[in-house]
Amino acid sequence: MLGLPVVDCEVISVYMQMYFCTHMLQVMAVATLERCYNNPKVFTGVVKIRKGETVRMIMLATNIDVVKAIFTHFVSTVSHSKQQQITT
Repeated sequence: MLGLPVVDCEVISVYMQMYFCTHMLQVMAVATLERCYNNPKVFTGVVKIRKGETVRMIMLATNIDVVKAIFTHFVSTVSHSKQQQITT
């Protein structure tokens, strides 16, 4: 025996499912909302998050602090856009 720790694949699977549901779906949702906000293409075309952005978010969102930072980024972008509308 090599003395390697035994890993329960079912526990890892449950963790990955929970990670995907709790982190990634929320991150993708807020990113999509940011893209749709005040975007006329919503009514005439397709509004998507680029694949590269999706991969970057998946790779970065490994813990709750990073997820909060991603949320803050997208929400502040919408807020800034809203503030510009109000001042013009």
